[in-house]
Amino acid sequence: MNSLAKRVISAVIALTLLVFTHYFFAREGLLILGGLIFGGGAYEYSKMAFTKAPGRFHVLFLSSAFILLIITISAISLSTSLWAIAATTFISCSLWSLRGKVANDQLLNTVALATLGLLYCALLPTFILRLLSLPDGLAWFALLVAVVFSGDTFAYFGGISFGKNKLMPTLSPGKTIAGAVSGLAGSAVAGVLIGHFYLSAHPLWAIVLCSILASVLAQNGDLFESLIKRVADVKDSGRIMPGHGGILDRLDGVYFAAPLIFAVADYLYRTTPILELNW
Repeated sequence: MNSLAKRVISAVIALTLLVFTHYFFAREGLLILGGLIFGGGAYEYSKMAFTKAPGRFHVLFLSSAFILLIITISAISLSTSLWAIAATTFISCSLWSLRGKVANDQLLNTVALATLGLLYCALLPTFILRLLSLPDGLAWFALLVAVVFSGDTFAYFGGISFGKNKLMPTLSPGKTIAGAVSGLAGSAVAGVLIGHFYLSAHPLWAIVLCSILASVLAQNGDLFESLIKRVADVKDSGRIMPGHGGILDRLDGVYFAAPLIFAVADYLYRTTPILELNW
C-alpha cells in the first residue's frame, strides 16, 4: 500500500505540473519542461550505460542527446515516426528472440550493436538517395562522391609524403595527421570545382565549407568502420570489390558525409533562388 500511495502521489504531482505549465506557459512551456525531463532521462541512461567509459564520455553523450532531442522536436515528421516505430519494434523483437539464450550483458551488447547497425546501415544511406531527389540532385550527388573520394586520394598521397604522426593508430595504423589535413584540402578543391561549375546558384563559400565539414565526417566514418573491423578481427568488410574489399570499405565515408550535404543542400534550396542545370 505504501508503494501504491507513492506512485499515486507522484502521478498526481506530475499531472498537476503538466496542467499548470500548459495553463501558464502554453505549448512552449511544455516543450521546455519536456526537454528538461528528457534530459534527466538521458543523464540517468549515461550513469547506467557508461560506468566503464574512460574520461568524461557521458558529457559527450548528454550533449549529443540534448542536441538531437531539440532537432527532432523542431523537425519531427512521419518519416521520423516510422523510423522510431521500426527501431522500437526491432528492439522488442530482439529481446524476445534472444530471451534465455544469452547472459544479460551479452543480450544488451547484442541489441545495442544491432540498433547501432540499423542507424549505420539503414538510416545513413537513405540520405545518399535523397540527394538525387533534390533539384540538381546529380550535382549534389557528384559533390558528395567527389568530396569523399578526393579526400581519400589526397589523404593517401599526403600521408605518404609528409605523414609522421599517427592519427589514431589503435584503429588505423596507416592514417596520419598530415594525411588527414591533406584530405581536407582535397575535399575543399572538389568543393570549389563542383560548386563553381555545377552549383553556381549557391554561394561558393557555403559549398566549400560544407565540403570541408563533410570531409571531416567522412574521415571519421572511415575510422568507425575500422573500429568495427578491428573488433570483428577481419581485414575487409567483404570481397565484392577486388582491391577495395567490401561495400562498407568503399562507402564508409560517403555514409557519414551524406546527411550533412543533404541538410546543407535542402537549406540552400529553401533560402536561395534555384538555377536550373542541364545534365
